[in-house]
Amino acid sequence: MSTDEAQPTSWSELVDRKAARRERAAERARRGAARQSGRRPPTRAGRALRYLAGVAVVVTVAGLVTWGVQRWLDRDWVQVPTSLAGLPRSDDPELASFVEVQKSQRDTDPKYSGAHETLTAYGTSAHWVLSWITPAGHAFVDQDLVNFSGDPAYTWTGVTQMGASTCVTGTSPDDTSGTTFCYRAGDSFSVLTQGGWSADMATAARATDQAYEAQHQ
Repeated sequence: MSTDEAQPTSWSELVDRKAARRERAAERARRGAARQSGRRPPTRAGRALRYLAGVAVVVTVAGLVTWGVQRWLDRDWVQVPTSLAGLPRSDDPELASFVEVQKSQRDTDPKYSGAHETLTAYGTSAHWVLSWITPAGHAFVDQDLVNFSGDPAYTWTGVTQMGASTCVTGTSPDDTSGTTFCYRAGDSFSVLTQGGWSADMATAARATDQAYEAQHQ
């Protein structure tokens, strides 16, 4: 988000802004393709240069694929912290049952197929955060934003920036204590944190930042 752009006040506004940015990027790409199609046919020298450039791209891609495979073999995709925001990894049976329900819902949702998410609970059933860490960038967080903003059961507060994380709190008649979601996304990893009961927004934001930074150590 650019520094001269007003802070969004709702999840739906944030989603709309992301969609508008993608549309502008697509329009620039279409204009570039149109300009390209109007150019003169390349000369023999131009074709030779393009051939050499193509060879260079193939070599580069092959090197990156080799590096990526080696990275896969050398380490796990996701580094799961032993604690987040001062809360230890949970062994609470009630919270473990809740985690299994969340995992089942995501595993059966085609939108998240192949996401390789890692879901971990921290704290106790009275004071907890759930941390989703995904070895993928903004795409999965964007999908989460769409899901949250479209949930009619909750009334969401405005978007709040806390540290490097973006957060929102929602309440409903069945969940008067509220629930907080914070996220942080980069090119390689995204982290989504849900804080429940007495885990406030500051706790969820701190847990999100710590989980994200653990992926880059």
